[in-house]
Amino acid sequence: MNTGRDLFPSTVLMACATAWGLFWLPLRFVSENGFPGAWSTTLYFLISLVLLSPVMIVRRHELRAEGLGLWITGFFSGGAIALYTLAFLFTTVAKALLIFYVTPVWSTILGCLLLGERLSLTRLIAVLLGLAGLWAILGESTGIPLPQNLGDVMALTGGLLWAYAAVRLNRSTSHSLDWISSFMVAALLISLICLTLNGQLLSPPALEDFTSWGFVALLGLAAASLPANFAILWATNKLSPGRVGLLMLLEVVVGITVAAFVTDEHYGTAEAMGTVLILAAALVDIFGPHPPSPTKQSQ
Repeated sequence: MNTGRDLFPSTVLMACATAWGLFWLPLRFVSENGFPGAWSTTLYFLISLVLLSPVMIVRRHELRAEGLGLWITGFFSGGAIALYTLAFLFTTVAKALLIFYVTPVWSTILGCLLLGERLSLTRLIAVLLGLAGLWAILGESTGIPLPQNLGDVMALTGGLLWAYAAVRLNRSTSHSLDWISSFMVAALLISLICLTLNGQLLSPPALEDFTSWGFVALLGLAAASLPANFAILWATNKLSPGRVGLLMLLEVVVGITVAAFVTDEHYGTAEAMGTVLILAAALVDIFGPHPPSPTKQSQ
């Protein structure tokens, strides 16, 4: 064990996971102060893309050489995070986090279907626990596990998209900088589509809103999250997948805990049961045996 060597990247990853668990706080502040709904996410991804543009210019030849595969992966991963981000504005914090974090269930199923991975007993247990947790959360009022609002749909769809993106990323040889670039472009496009579909595109923020504290928070959010993304990628390459998965669960724990104190959102028995089941599914998936990774290839 390289405990000393792992300490710093583990600390970095814990800090980033904690920050992502709090991401919804400034996002909701922005949404409530001049940039409602998809305007907040669209401008967030736009500013992030502008900040990332020097990297994209430097690596423009690599981005072109990567081909369509990179952009397909970017579309699914960026679309997933765009929908996940929006979900916080249309459903409770707990439901957005937990519904999205059923992702390992979908990744396992897709791994079996697309990569021919074997469904071991531990992974089957993880799938059943995750689905039971999802049922507890979505079936609270009717007993039928269906999304109750637009935010639930976004979190669920985002989780499904991320699961497929994760399968592609596991086989990809693309440079992480190129992936983040394609990711941001896709996230912006999906946010713009959502902005158009809900009719908000025709009701832009007023000019004075761009001098408000909401816009200051938006700038700060974009400026802080970009280096956090790079820090996560760096730490992930330094640690074992199991430790990475375990530490990233802090996002769920921190998000739900803080929401319980600073919001009046409902968090009852069904949500508590769903939390336990989904976290248990994640832990079983993290510590259970995994099939060998397939040979990585350009897609």
